[in-house]
Amino acid sequence: MPVDLDGLMTGALLSAFGQPITYQPRDQPELPPGLRGILDRTQLQVMMEGAIAPSSVAKTWLGVRQADFPPGFAFRPKDRVVVGGLTFDIRDDLPDGQGWVYLELGLIG
Repeated sequence: MPVDLDGLMTGALLSAFGQPITYQPRDQPELPPGLRGILDRTQLQVMMEGAIAPSSVAKTWLGVRQADFPPGFAFRPKDRVVVGGLTFDIRDDLPDGQGWVYLELGLIG
């Protein structure tokens, strides 16, 4: 019997670092409960045109497994996600080609 290494590994990651999320597509009903994602806040250094020193920009990302969403589901800007009591809108989605999608988030409240 084959072993689903991807399922075991991602299950362990989501179990250790994941948080329950509520995903609210902008023009469809809320997705069923049970979704989890890994919230990450990063600081990026950017050099603005004409600047003498780099600036720091905060970014918030949510990593989710594409397989945890309905088949053919497409993440779209302005969809909303609730994580840890905070509501974010989706700004961009970046699939990694390995089954994970990283959602760039903007805090709403």
